Amino acid sequence: MRPVWTLLVAGVVAFVAVAFVLTFIQKYRLEAARVQSQHHLRQLAFAVLEVQTDTAGAFPVTVQAIPAATVVLAGVPAEQRLSWYAPLLPRLDQRSFGAAEALRLLDVQQPWTAPSNQQAARVLLKCAVCPLAERQALSMQFAPAHYVAIAGVGADAASLKLADDAAPPARAGPWRYDAPTPLAAIRDGLSNTLLLGETSYQIGSWLRGGWTTTRGLDASPSAPPLLGPAGQFGGFFPQGGHFAFCDASVRLLSGQISPDVLLQLAAMADNWNLPPQ
Repeated sequence: MRPVWTLLVAGVVAFVAVAFVLTFIQKYRLEAARVQSQHHLRQLAFAVLEVQTDTAGAFPVTVQAIPAATVVLAGVPAEQRLSWYAPLLPRLDQRSFGAAEALRLLDVQQPWTAPSNQQAARVLLKCAVCPLAERQALSMQFAPAHYVAIAGVGADAASLKLADDAAPPARAGPWRYDAPTPLAAIRDGLSNTLLLGETSYQIGSWLRGGWTTTRGLDASPSAPPLLGPAGQFGGFFPQGGHFAFCDASVRLLSGQISPDVLLQLAAMADNWNLPPQ
């Protein structure tokens, strides 16, 4: 019969080994999800930058632009339109992302409330969902978007008008509800301007326009923190939140980042550049 202390030591060793394995698995799962989240953002950013727009005039030319944040329908408010995800569907992986099924149901001539579009909104668009929240997403009435467009600084940023590419409003970002934004208007540089952000805050359908899929960074005193577990962005990973920039690069911004720096990155023409890393 083994002494009691031998059994105790064996039990402690087994407990430590199991705890180590579980910790390793958790860290591996978190890192794999982080890499996948970056991949989703990168795919969305590339699809956004492939969208072209024709300028008006006697000799219209095609210029590269950030598309409008909604599918514009006359007389229909932004919250009732389709989001910027809709025109991206043909540019996404048709088989693995769920884009083909959504595209089959979609009616871009109708608002978000149309029955066909309500059906499309139930399709899980995998590139719109953080890998850590896929199971939760499957239980929601409408498939959510965890990656949203950055409209600039202020809750109303997506409504700002762009009268002149050379001098856009200082707090404007690259997305507007009603019109595309030529890349020439991004005066701070594509690599210094936020395009998309990861969020667990007030999520809704990926297909619905308005606040659900396009947001300005709200710096008002009553607003939640800009980044973190209970913030406007982030909330999935302890290190911070993932963001895509207008050059399609993707970075993890630390939860310790200065709010002023984050606000400057959200604006496209405030003459601020990201310090070299």
